[in-house]
Formats: sequence, C-alpha cells, structure tokens
Amino acid sequence: MLTTILSRSATSPAVGVRWRFAAWSVSFAVFAAHILISRRERRRSVRQSAGQVAIAVAAATGVLALAGPVRSHWGEPHAARVALLSVVLWPVLTGIPSFVVALVVRHVLDRVTKPADESLIPSS
Repeated sequence: MLTTILSRSATSPAVGVRWRFAAWSVSFAVFAAHILISRRERRRSVRQSAGQVAIAVAAATGVLALAGPVRSHWGEPHAARVALLSVVLWPVLTGIPSFVVALVVRHVLDRVTKPADESLIPSS
C-alpha cells in the first residue's frame, strides 16, 4: 500500500509506473524467498511447501482486499457487500494460482538442484 501512495503522489506517470514496478518486484522477491525458505525445511513435501506459500499469499491478499473496499467505499450502503465479496474472492483468485506456481517451481528446483545437505554426504 505504501507504493500505491507513492505512485499516486508521483510527479509524472513514468514515476508512478516505476513505483508500481517496485511493488511487483517486492512481491515477487517475497514469493520467491518464501518458496526457497520452505524448500530448506527438509520435513516439508513439495505440496506442503506450495500450500504454505499459497496460504501466505491468500492471507496477504485478504487483508489488502479488506482494506481496499473499506477505504474506497466507506459510508456507502453496499460497502459491506463489496468488502465481503473482495475478502472471499481475492484470496481464492490469488491463492490457487500461487499454489500451482509454487508447486511447479519447487518441483523444478528439486529436480534441477541437489539440496546442500545431500552434496556434503560422501557417497559409499
């Protein structure tokens, strides 16, 4: 939400676009870090890691979805309906694709690279 405020107060449309790009970059970095961190935890399967990432994405978008309608529709008669619809739909619409992406990325990472722990074990 900080980048939204900065984007709106930008001196030119190009600067606004840069702030939006910064927001997307930070979101991507957090998503990738979450996948990598969950991969390091050897107890978790690929599905568990993807589920954890998807739940985090859904929770974050749920909070943002609640803040948006409350801020923009405050005092209007249909504000509660818009907020409820947003809080239900946005987590679903972002959680499911993030689960699929995290599942594929984690599976590819496991196929392509060896975990650091296995590379230190001498072969017999």
